[in-house]
Amino acid sequence: MKKHLFLIVSILALVFAQVMDREIEGATADADKGEQALTVLEPGEFVGTVALGGFRMIAVNMLWVRALENQEQDKHFSALADAELITKLQPNVPGVWSFIAWNLGYNISVLENSEEEGYQWVQSGIVKLREGCERARQSRKIWQLRRDLGWFYYHRVGPLFEGYNRKFKEDTELNPEGTDPLLLAIEQFDKACSHPDHSFMIDLLLFRALIDSLIALDLNEEQRGWMHARIQVVKDHIKEKHPDPQLSERLSIFDQQYKLVLKMERERR
Repeated sequence: MKKHLFLIVSILALVFAQVMDREIEGATADADKGEQALTVLEPGEFVGTVALGGFRMIAVNMLWVRALENQEQDKHFSALADAELITKLQPNVPGVWSFIAWNLGYNISVLENSEEEGYQWVQSGIVKLREGCERARQSRKIWQLRRDLGWFYYHRVGPLFEGYNRKFKEDTELNPEGTDPLLLAIEQFDKACSHPDHSFMIDLLLFRALIDSLIALDLNEEQRGWMHARIQVVKDHIKEKHPDPQLSERLSIFDQQYKLVLKMERERR
């Protein structure tokens, strides 16, 4: 209890010493719904949230400002601590979970000298994104966390980083089934695309991951059939919803790569 009271007093003191940041206030407006928001808090977090009352969103804004300032100054661990406090006060903000995960999986992991130590930070980043997907599930922008989790699977522990890719496939805690991270990336991108207001860039990420999986992985006929069908849906969606010339050019590049995949499959038969 003393720990919680100290945290509350510290935050309130800082509230009156710094300026609020309007950006995160707007991002959390739809998430801060009184009792509904409290249902996603853990027992230890409930005390601090109730005690802060109407000052909760002010504290969140203040902490976000400080986290961004620390990030700009490359004080990654300080930025991380501020962001962690925000998740205790308002866990329903996807951007904060992503902020933490990217700090862990990219900014901090590259500071380590060994691959083993670096992978531990990448692990922590994935864990945070998974936790965020659960804790911020009520947010209208949950698709952003799905996108970022998919990107971690696709890029951070994907085939581009061979060492991390191998470690993730052997990671019985994070990946007990030994599933290839490309397949996990597709799963998350696909979930993100199910949200009506998702960014069109996720369609391209899904397209890219599907093509890479068809090329690189040993898939059964059912898996390949699903991927081919999903590619066609994604292509149609992009052409219908996002008729942008620049986007069309990128889609054309991916489409050419996909035609090569189809050619390779025909030659194998």
